[in-house]
Amino acid sequence: MKKLLTLTLAFSFALLITGCNKENPQANTNPNNETEINCFTLCNETILEKCEDEIVEYEANDVPVLTNDTIYNNEFCEAQCATWTPEVMKCIHNAKSCEQIGPEAEYCITTPPEDPFEYPEEVAENKNCDKACKNYGDCAGLADDATTEDIQEAYNSCYSECQGWSEKTIKCMSDAGSSPMGCATLSMCGLQEYQGMIDSMN
Repeated sequence: MKKLLTLTLAFSFALLITGCNKENPQANTNPNNETEINCFTLCNETILEKCEDEIVEYEANDVPVLTNDTIYNNEFCEAQCATWTPEVMKCIHNAKSCEQIGPEAEYCITTPPEDPFEYPEEVAENKNCDKACKNYGDCAGLADDATTEDIQEAYNSCYSECQGWSEKTIKCMSDAGSSPMGCATLSMCGLQEYQGMIDSMN
């Protein structure tokens, strides 16, 4: 009897240990600890949170978005969500802002719109263009009917174009001078630059 009791207790203890060490079945459903993406969460949490400012603005303008046929309305959203692809759902889930989410259509822009206040980095001006373009302007002024405005316009257009020229061309035009012979040389400098551009495109 004592031996049977001992075996029963040992068996019960073994079951207890097994039960304690048994893994939670839900722990394996998401091994990477990723948030589950589903229509309910997207429509009742994600979109409303990411588009909060837009919804407030609509309501301020007396546009009842929460009763309209937009995905800001969770019921309409869930109905539309049933047709969304996993890619669209993931896109909405990962959207950085509401601008990526279409309010009236079941789509999502994977690439956020560019910030209008982000400007490309300015390239420093090539100051070496000043002398080259002064020569160019002076050469333009050799024409019989050239005015001061014509000379200034020639300088300005040259300076703008010159920023993309090679240093070789800029030096060539700077060294040419503005005498009639220098102006002929200057023209050849410019011709070589444009010929090089044409060759690079072919």
